[in-house]
Amino acid sequence: MVGVSEYKHSKINDLEFARRDAEQFARLLGCASNVKVDTIIKLLDEDATVANMDMALKYLKSCIDDTTGRKPKSDYIVLFFSGHGQLSSFDEDKEGYFIMHDTDNTSSHDMGYPHRNIVKLVKPRRKKCKFLIISDIDHVGKITGTEDILKSTQ
Repeated sequence: MVGVSEYKHSKINDLEFARRDAEQFARLLGCASNVKVDTIIKLLDEDATVANMDMALKYLKSCIDDTTGRKPKSDYIVLFFSGHGQLSSFDEDKEGYFIMHDTDNTSSHDMGYPHRNIVKLVKPRRKKCKFLIISDIDHVGKITGTEDILKSTQ
């Protein structure tokens, strides 16, 4: 669960409800399903950094790919994002990015967290488990590589 209402850099407008939305969705998962609350990774406001997002996705990847039985397993992975997003103006594909708490979007080198990293997690593992991606972010169209994923499953 990623919810960013407060941004480190003053040029990025804070949001009123993004953190709350992520917290409430996490609570809903914990109450309305068999999801154990301690298996929910929450990155909220100042914890929602690029480095923490990388660590969270690496952990999810290791759980999905684990063959030792030592890590939590799940048939379903739910990814929830709430906050700002943006599309790159530096490439013709207009890559999508999540604006994380520590993103400095005044720099052309710091666009945020690339959507392609989510695609790299999901695409090769979609036969091992089901993914549900919920995003309350502007400019989210490229998050899942939807066209590629749909073509390859038909």
